[in-house]
Amino acid sequence: MRAAIFPCPDCGDVFVRAESLHLHQATRHAVSELGPEDTSRNIIEIIFQSSWLKKQSPVCAVDRILKVVILSM
Repeated sequence: MRAAIFPCPDCGDVFVRAESLHLHQATRHAVSELGPEDTSRNIIEIIFQSSWLKKQSPVCAVDRILKVVILSM
């Protein structure tokens, strides 16, 4: 009988317990940057532009948008 393995889909690390994989993902891959091709980034930029850029002299711009993944056990 072969033991189950649980590979991380993000980095390829392999774990022998699902709980270990879950903890690994929560601590190593919880934050990621949204790239220009990500539709979520486009939505956030539209909200930003419609809210913040209505001011007469905007002093801020979007530099990076981060996505936080919250995993529940």
